[in-house]
Amino acid sequence: MKIASQADFQIGVATTYPSVITGGTEFRINVPVKNTGNKDAEAVKAILKTKSYFTGTKTDYLGDIEQGSEKIATFELEADRDTIADNYETDIKIMWLDGDERLETTKSFGLVVVSGEGSNTGIMTIAAVAFILIVAIVGVFIYFKSKKRKGE
Repeated sequence: MKIASQADFQIGVATTYPSVITGGTEFRINVPVKNTGNKDAEAVKAILKTKSYFTGTKTDYLGDIEQGSEKIATFELEADRDTIADNYETDIKIMWLDGDERLETTKSFGLVVVSGEGSNTGIMTIAAVAFILIVAIVGVFIYFKSKKRKGE
């Protein structure tokens, strides 16, 4: 039995910008696509299959990918403002030509959306510290002012 040579693909770790996705935000997702097969792939196209919460550009044409080479599929998306915080299983369909034959494979990765309420904790912490600092400064000022009056 002889196995025919053909391209095959592996996806790397998907990265997003911004790195934290919350409901109502626009983001870019980059997915490394590597040809791990034993043949070059022609006219490679990546199609993102997402839940309906995510809208935007879900197709990226990558061109030819030589055996052992990698290209980055980039998608510009928006998470609906009602998107629930969760780890969404996301499929990426990779299609390519092998001569006259169109081939495809589907791979999966997780897309994490976090709660919008927790994303402002850094700002809230800074505001709380600033408030406490201002109260302390005003308290010290009042203390020294009252001490100065007692000394007169």
